[in-house]
Amino acid sequence: MRSYKLLILLFFLFVLGTAFAAEIQEIEIDKHKYYDNLLIKTSDYLRPKVVLLSSPPRLVIDFYNTKARPKIYYNLKSKRIKKIRVSKSGRVVVDLKYLVDYENASIFGKNQAVIEIRDKTRPSIYSATKAPPPSKAISSLPKLKVKKIAPSIVRVSPSPRPTPSVLKGKVIVVDPGHGGSDPGAFGLNGLVERDITLKTAYKLVEFLKKAGAKVYLTRKKNVKVGLKDVVAFTNKIKADAYIGIHFNSTEYQKVNGMETYYSTGRSKKLAEILHKYVRKKIKRKDRGVRRARFYTIHNAYMPAVIVEPAYLTNPAEAKLLQSDKFLKGVAWGVVSGLKEYFKWRK
Repeated sequence: MRSYKLLILLFFLFVLGTAFAAEIQEIEIDKHKYYDNLLIKTSDYLRPKVVLLSSPPRLVIDFYNTKARPKIYYNLKSKRIKKIRVSKSGRVVVDLKYLVDYENASIFGKNQAVIEIRDKTRPSIYSATKAPPPSKAISSLPKLKVKKIAPSIVRVSPSPRPTPSVLKGKVIVVDPGHGGSDPGAFGLNGLVERDITLKTAYKLVEFLKKAGAKVYLTRKKNVKVGLKDVVAFTNKIKADAYIGIHFNSTEYQKVNGMETYYSTGRSKKLAEILHKYVRKKIKRKDRGVRRARFYTIHNAYMPAVIVEPAYLTNPAEAKLLQSDKFLKGVAWGVVSGLKEYFKWRK
């Protein structure tokens, strides 16, 4: 009799557990020339375990204690993804056309897992089999007076007597793209994106300090900071603006010019103004203000943009990127654009 009751109890516990298991509700792919975002919507906030396997190349994404309707997605028109398979147990397998890099970030409040799938940096553009060390220019960066906020994020001490400006008191997050194990793009003349973004960020920080802004820098040296950490911190401090700094690359050396990216409607005006002022200062070809669902700018609660002022892989622009004057021009254009934007918001 006791064993019979135990069996009934176990059966009800099983049914109850199944009834309350989380569900994978929807899968969407956001395709971009530099990455694919796999957006997996779930009924509860979940952080999946992601493993990259090489033979054959595939990502295995496990949502534990989760159920799903088995499904296979074909004809995805992605240059990286062949197909996606979903099993009843909550496992999602992404069959890849080749090995990739990826980042796993879940969005609390939206109950969505975001897997950013991006190309591994291809060293064919740069004559090396691995990323070169940070350039001498980076190791000789001036020291910033900073207060440590998180493992990599720092608050930059303001200038003693800032120039009166509409930026006084504004909270600005400056995010130099890539770093550490993630070098970003390789360019001509030994350029590495992670180094040039950091050098540009330092110049931008100095201009913002003089204007009286409260500046947070997501990294002050050659380290990698997770996209999720950057967004969580930026939203937590309720920044007035987020500025991501990147530089472009392509296999075709003739391609050149400036692009600026935004994702949400609240960021469009800032992107347009920054694009205008930076271009005016550095005089590069206009490749447009574009909308893309990059993780940082899509999930920021404030106006957030990414500026990509030039191509590391274009001979003329690679030469410019080795010039302090050019990088100062980029920084000065961003500050001028921020001033104009906050005047417009008044």
